[in-house]
Amino acid sequence: MFEKYKRTDYRPEKPLLIWDGACSFCQYWKLRLQKITGDKVRYEPYQKIAEKIPDISEKGFEEAVRLIETDGKVYNGPDAAYQLLSYSNQPLNFSIWYHRVSPFRWVSDHAYAFISKRRSSMFSLTKLLWGKNPAKPKNYWMLYLAAPFALALTNYMISKRLQ
Repeated sequence: MFEKYKRTDYRPEKPLLIWDGACSFCQYWKLRLQKITGDKVRYEPYQKIAEKIPDISEKGFEEAVRLIETDGKVYNGPDAAYQLLSYSNQPLNFSIWYHRVSPFRWVSDHAYAFISKRRSSMFSLTKLLWGKNPAKPKNYWMLYLAAPFALALTNYMISKRLQ
């Protein structure tokens, strides 16, 4: 699991998402999220900014993405991603669920830890499901979900004709 930080003395001028700049999976999702949030959030790899934030360890930056608000509040891992979505044009309330529904928090934290330990294979899966370009994602995952239903429906219709 990853360590959770509550606050930092570092207070950015606007919300700051700190991510692993050496990770292709992280780069993909950073670009995707940056497109969603626009210029409302600043994005920096921890390799570039960690020294300015000494109250979060380098290991802390290596193990999870961090969102630092202008008041110094820190969101960690999945909560950082959920909070980040509040800066989109269509905000989702996953951050509220994360803080109020403990089973949702538990699943989110464990899924995040699982994915973060397998970032290379998750990057391959990401490209398979959404395509190679994070700025123009394709919803291939919908085809993968719809294909079995389409085959079942076709099979059903054929069997009805044969009767």
